[in-house]
Amino acid sequence: MNFEEVSRKFRKFFQMPMSPVAVRISDRVENVPGAKRPASPISYAEAVRRAASIGDSFLLLKEDISRSEDEINLGFSEPIYVNIEPRVKPARTRSVYIAPLEKFVGRADVILVVANPLKMMNLVQILYRLTGEVFTPSMKASGGVCSGEATAIPLMEKRVNLTLLCSGDRIFGGFREDELAMGFPAEVFFKVVDFLQEPKLTEALCGCLMSDIPDHLKEGLLKLGFERATDHFFGEIEGRSVRLYIDKDENGRLSRLTIYAPVKLPSGEKSEMAATRANELLAGEGFAKARENWLDLVVKADFEEGLDKIAFDEGRLSKELRSRVAYLSSILKKTVEASAPPS
Repeated sequence: MNFEEVSRKFRKFFQMPMSPVAVRISDRVENVPGAKRPASPISYAEAVRRAASIGDSFLLLKEDISRSEDEINLGFSEPIYVNIEPRVKPARTRSVYIAPLEKFVGRADVILVVANPLKMMNLVQILYRLTGEVFTPSMKASGGVCSGEATAIPLMEKRVNLTLLCSGDRIFGGFREDELAMGFPAEVFFKVVDFLQEPKLTEALCGCLMSDIPDHLKEGLLKLGFERATDHFFGEIEGRSVRLYIDKDENGRLSRLTIYAPVKLPSGEKSEMAATRANELLAGEGFAKARENWLDLVVKADFEEGLDKIAFDEGRLSKELRSRVAYLSSILKKTVEASAPPS
């Protein structure tokens, strides 16, 4: 399995600014290429967040763990005076390997996702569509929650769990106020990503991550009033809300542009009729998809010389984008007219 591709597809679909983090808990001291022990003891939460946000990879031994809660939750030690749950048991852990999924080496036990509540809402919706089961998280928001609720529960109980984290994870781990963590048994996470690959729309809306787009092209689109997300730009042209996805061709040039516009219609029947008509009109230059009472319109365009070159001329960049959106609007007008009831 190509972890780099899995991570990329997951981040693109959910527009995640941070990488999924893979974890392996071992009863031996591993030697993993690229994974380093910290210079001084750190919390498990800090290791996870650093892996998610800046791409660090860690190999943690018992002496590298700064919080006693993490030491017990991860199975390095047994609790002495009271029972502590959730935790990895029996306590046979000798090392914990933590890395961004795209850099991970070997078998993963748990995948953690760090994101804001909106992204977690979208994830829960996908989980429900995949399993048909109501998602019921377990949390108490105290006691080394990143290691317990987001790692021990998925590993020991083989189920996905969402956590609000705890004050220690935020103070010592660096988690922000609007960040939550969700832990997956690795096999469940990979099933989720497989499920995301099915819709045609998902395959089309696949743009370069912001780090792959040159600064002058990003600045040109920002000057035109767009804002940037993880892998696309969003804003308005001629009063129409659109998303712009920029991708590379086979030669590595930024020559492919996909414009996506969601349009709300009166009913699901209208959106089905509109999608049928729009696909006839687009004739290979894009496609349309009905989604309840929404119509998703997608228009594709290729620029042989590359959008990065066009962007050196701000006026030309604006003209090219307006031309494509005008074409999309003309398709929409004909589509809506075709789906309107006879007078």
